[in-house]
Amino acid sequence: MVTTVVEGPMQALYGRFEDNPPRWGGTRIKLYWPGSDLNDPNSLDKLKEPVICTAGFPAISEGYEVMATAGHCAPYGAASTPRWAWNGKSLTEGGILCALAGCRHREVGSVWKTMAKTYSTQTQAVGNSSVVDMAWVFLHTTPAANNYGASYYTGTSSGDVINHAQDTYPSPSTDYTGLTMCVSGATNFRSCGWKVTGRDLTVATVKGSATGGTTQYIYTYGWRMTSTQGGCVGGGDSGGIVWFVANDGKWATAGVISSATSELCGTSLAFATWADARIYFPSLTPKLQ
Repeated sequence: MVTTVVEGPMQALYGRFEDNPPRWGGTRIKLYWPGSDLNDPNSLDKLKEPVICTAGFPAISEGYEVMATAGHCAPYGAASTPRWAWNGKSLTEGGILCALAGCRHREVGSVWKTMAKTYSTQTQAVGNSSVVDMAWVFLHTTPAANNYGASYYTGTSSGDVINHAQDTYPSPSTDYTGLTMCVSGATNFRSCGWKVTGRDLTVATVKGSATGGTTQYIYTYGWRMTSTQGGCVGGGDSGGIVWFVANDGKWATAGVISSATSELCGTSLAFATWADARIYFPSLTPKLQ
């Protein structure tokens, strides 16, 4: 399937950490739990580091616009599920002044659905069915309200606001083995030259803010790829978009970053595809311009 589109709209003030409607993929998203009092200026909740991830690709599911991210950014099971997603800098990225102000730029939405179930032990994880590491955020507005634009940030630094329209998406039956991919996360930004080696089953460790400080495990089903050009991904890149350039030159959206071999600079990573997520959500389709 090939669909031709025009380039995405330009925004007056925008970036991975200061994204404005229509919200794009590749931005920093921060997920907060139910009970977090974000509107009270005296609340200490704004000084607590939330779950730090990246927005993936916009899609349409059940008639609603949604934004994909990694499922383990909003897990359920042994961990409580975050509720709200905001764009902005992490406390580390923003510094003390940003922290005092809450480091929040604009609401991205709330967690709508997640497929990532966590377990307390690795044995429990592999003893249950594998999952597609993907979750969906949406705004409580009317269906297809243009909350999420069909573009994503592809710059190679925090100040680089290069973006590209979501041109097309591959067939659900696509075999990614041997293809060379690009990724774009809000921590390590864009890198290309990722060679897909085949299908993958991974027991990923989930810890930190996403699990309340405890170490938990998720058993994921997806694809594995390895960097061939020095690129890497790490903490905070989870949920970032994965794409490749098709033979006709169009950019094809494949899925989102799931897990890597290192929290700092992993050169082997697993990714979850929109096609695998469609097993659970038959109407799911990446949004195009």
